[in-house]
Amino acid sequence: MAPATMKATVCKEVGKPTVIEDAPVPTPQGREILVRVKAASLCHSDAVSVVEELGPDAASYGINVGDLVGAPLWHNMCFTCFDCQDAEPQFCTKMQVKGLTSPGYFAEYTVVDPARAVVIPKEYPVPSALAPLFCAGITFWDALNRAKLQPGETVAIVGAGGLGELASKYAQAFGAKCVKDLNSADDVLNARSVPADLLPIKFAELNNGRLAGAAVVTSGVVPAYQTAFNIIKAQGSLAMVGLPHDPLPVLLPQLIAAKAPGEKEATKCVEFSTRKSIIPKIHPKKFRLEDINEMLDLVYSGKIEDGYMVVEFF
Repeated sequence: MAPATMKATVCKEVGKPTVIEDAPVPTPQGREILVRVKAASLCHSDAVSVVEELGPDAASYGINVGDLVGAPLWHNMCFTCFDCQDAEPQFCTKMQVKGLTSPGYFAEYTVVDPARAVVIPKEYPVPSALAPLFCAGITFWDALNRAKLQPGETVAIVGAGGLGELASKYAQAFGAKCVKDLNSADDVLNARSVPADLLPIKFAELNNGRLAGAAVVTSGVVPAYQTAFNIIKAQGSLAMVGLPHDPLPVLLPQLIAAKAPGEKEATKCVEFSTRKSIIPKIHPKKFRLEDINEMLDLVYSGKIEDGYMVVEFF
């Protein structure tokens, strides 16, 4: 039985530190399920939780009290609008977004939409480490899956850090040869030190004379994309994960806009990750709810090479 109140992190003003407040535990309505949050990534869009209570219309979704579930940021899709019917429900124009238009995961309890929740296998070795899979993980998996990689094909990971490391794990699990951390400060193909016309030559020298069949760009800066464009073979694929703020000329015929897929594909991703023992690298410190401002300071400082930062509740 859930308590009447809980601790929750609240953003009172943009750019100001968050505060922790007492808040009422929500009551699940309609198809919603009430969950006790076990771990939530700082990304804010992904969490792993234990089901505490089912809403009156939730029984048909095959989720039971006590299940460990992962959930992305979409909430209360209508399933009747054009986007739900013709595209995918995560593009619903009427849906709510956790942490933005609906209370998010930085609280001890929250409600999630079972229509997009995934039951996590009990054999997964580190349940709290699964939280990043429900944003970064399913995004990489979906992009590489749609790239239709051939065994042994080279995938270039442009960008370092936790995103780049996780992308390389998925690329290797798909049977690809992975060249990672391109365009990082100490990389020999850094676009800031190698002329653009020499990048293909330099890359081929490092890759047995071949250009990359695909690239995943995890950085949000234009030079990273310039590196990727210059090292991909003709008819190669580029998966866009990092979102640049500046205008970006597109030079490839096959551009894959990386997206977080629906629950069917997310379920396949979790099963694939379990089978291939893909576990996101988690920051060694066990962050708690009261540490969120410290976590944000680490992001702003750029000192986040130790892995994904996850708030662990229990």
